[in-house]
Amino acid sequence: MALSNCTPATGNVHTFWEYGANTLADGNLKNNGTATNVEVQLLDYNGSGQAIDVSKADGAQQSQDVAITSGSASLQYAAQYNSPMGAATAGTVTSQVTYSMVYQ
Repeated sequence: MALSNCTPATGNVHTFWEYGANTLADGNLKNNGTATNVEVQLLDYNGSGQAIDVSKADGAQQSQDVAITSGSASLQYAAQYNSPMGAATAGTVTSQVTYSMVYQ
């Protein structure tokens, strides 16, 4: 995610992944596609690449702060398939999540 024209032009920002209809108890996202026993796990690559727990409150999700420099910031995230129960089957994987940008 590339942010620009931030006011103020300095400080920190992080992403708060909001709990919603696709949020599972383990913090992953529900698959709305045809593959079974598959979840979507978000990863934060602004630090150690650790998993984000969408089921937790802001500040407890492992979403890392990124510095805002001259009104801009770049936040890096990834998504991966996860099969906590095992026995995943082939098919499509889709999900969605709502997020907010938290400025400090």
